[in-house]
Amino acid sequence: ADLWKIYSPTAEPWANDLLAMNRQQGYWIEMAAPAQLQVIGTRPVETSITLCPGWNLIGYPTGTEKPVTEALAGIAGKFSLVYGYDAFDSADPWEKYNPSLPPFANDLQTMRPGFGYWIRMTEAATLTIGR
Repeated sequence: ADLWKIYSPTAEPWANDLLAMNRQQGYWIEMAAPAQLQVIGTRPVETSITLCPGWNLIGYPTGTEKPVTEALAGIAGKFSLVYGYDAFDSADPWEKYNPSLPPFANDLQTMRPGFGYWIRMTEAATLTIGR
């Protein structure tokens, strides 16, 4: 029922409903200044992410950069669009991959560790991401 969660360090505690983070989800973090987010823990051997029809914001919990087609091979034919956002690319921070377009028309070529991705699913599926 409540798909959107929020945490604001300046909000009253009762207003924050994002209480924990997990590796399956992607997160949109508004920063006041550049900083590095340190994640502590053991990198999983494999992560399964349940995807629902419509838009899903996922994490990419691996240490290996992979071509989009390889990273998403397990859900091929079940999604219609993928967006990535790179804040360091001030000229064009949004990258997209549309499987129905020729490769030259897609500027999202690889999925990278530490980034989140919006995937528009056409049907429910489970994406498995390995090391």
